[in-house]
Amino acid sequence: MFQIKRFDSDHTCSIDFRQGRHRQATSDVIVELIKHRYADASRKSYAPIDIIVDMNRDYGVTLPYKKTWNANKKAQKINGVRLWRMFWNKKKSCSKISLIIDYHDHFKYFFMSLHP
Repeated sequence: MFQIKRFDSDHTCSIDFRQGRHRQATSDVIVELIKHRYADASRKSYAPIDIIVDMNRDYGVTLPYKKTWNANKKAQKINGVRLWRMFWNKKKSCSKISLIIDYHDHFKYFFMSLHP
């Protein structure tokens, strides 16, 4: 049993990050918000505690450690595929490779063009 003591009808969350009735920050939403931080491989690792601090500072949400840990692993996996593809394309300049997965780690398609 609970009682509502105060109701604030003004929504400050962007509608871009909410879908239907599901307003929680899922790990997929967090990945979308933080994936740009993984673009520079020379930077130090982006730990779950850093994600918690940044999300609280930037969006005013408090997230559990496990959710940020899951988001961190997903973002690392996505970034790892991108780094591997960039390395391959640089090493074999005439060959091209493309591996596409969605944010649920489901394979979408793979394309490879090899040049001797």
